[in-house]
Amino acid sequence: MRSTPIATGSLPRRRSAFTLIELVTAMSVGVVISGTAASLIWSASRIRAETSARVELTDTAAAAMEQFVRYVREIGQDECPGAEPPCLLGRAQIQTAASNEIRFGDHGFRRLGGTLQLTVDQGATWHVVASDVLNFVLTYHDRSGGMLSSLPLSETDRHKVRRIHAQLELARSTSIARVRTGIYLRSFLDEMQSDPQ
Repeated sequence: MRSTPIATGSLPRRRSAFTLIELVTAMSVGVVISGTAASLIWSASRIRAETSARVELTDTAAAAMEQFVRYVREIGQDECPGAEPPCLLGRAQIQTAASNEIRFGDHGFRRLGGTLQLTVDQGATWHVVASDVLNFVLTYHDRSGGMLSSLPLSETDRHKVRRIHAQLELARSTSIARVRTGIYLRSFLDEMQSDPQ
């Protein structure tokens, strides 16, 4: 039998496993990447939640203001006795005009604590229109646009009201929503159209 000679100088070397240093380095890089990804996901989730809360709060404020406008623009006027319409000296029928409360006819709005409330029965019961109210401010203006500023308005000044500006602020957690509007009383539109100014 013949034996085959074995070459001794070039034996193939086996690949060794990870060293401890390589393993620790790989784990450290993995932890850093995982931590960064988790931080980005958490931050995006928080921003999304805050944006959603802000949008919801703004929608609530806009809906409350829309209801306010719907009632307030219908404030009636007491026509001048015996005068043909439009009566340029008509009196707005407002019983209370304060910085955060208005009453007219059977209706009224007020801020009480953190709520905006509505009454439709001369103040016998009040219904919550919006919660989380931070501020509700009303200003009143006469026919020429001048502000009637001595609040609550006297009866004479209440009769002069032609336009009402309202600002509503709602706050929840770190979100604040502000809506503003100006309302010209509908029963005085003829007066506005026939104004020679």
